[in-house]
Amino acid sequence: MVRASGDSIGTGSNMVLPGKYHLYIEEAEAELAKSGNYYFKCKLQVRAGTIDGMAGKEMKFQGFAGDKMFAIASACGLTDAVTGQPYTRERLDKMRADKKAGNQVEDCDFDPDELIGRHFCAEVVHKKGEEWPQVGFGVWSVLDPEAAEIPKDAELMAALGVVEQPHAGNGNGGATATATKPAATTAKPASKFASDD
Repeated sequence: MVRASGDSIGTGSNMVLPGKYHLYIEEAEAELAKSGNYYFKCKLQVRAGTIDGMAGKEMKFQGFAGDKMFAIASACGLTDAVTGQPYTRERLDKMRADKKAGNQVEDCDFDPDELIGRHFCAEVVHKKGEEWPQVGFGVWSVLDPEAAEIPKDAELMAALGVVEQPHAGNGNGGATATATKPAATTAKPASKFASDD
């Protein structure tokens, strides 16, 4: 028997609403799915976005499996240990085209620890029949033209050496990128998923 604390009841007030956001990866690990394939499980923090009042909210236990695993790897520039090169959007697009054409698609080896401290842009959705927010299939690098209109956290972007122009009306202190430089990794937390509050 376990005691369930009444204080742990959720009210939904911390829930991230559907929209497009600049997300920071606080924690990440690889998990093995029933299918036998690995996926990334991440704890994310909203840093800026298209919906006012969401900055600072967290999204826990976000899964990136299949195509979404490759999308976040390209958005964050993870190193593919097979090639020793950063995994890029161009490579992802080529792999998608090869798969669609029925060609063999190579495997990649990614280290989930490399995700920690990285940031990316994504569309957050509430899937039909589910009340909790999830990262949808729209996943982009902060420098991707498709993410240009998504407000960004000026501090995170400045750490990349990106010059920012204020983005009007986002209410989250964000900005829009106007120059490019590759993503950087910051310090990693001491433990993964230490707190589930």
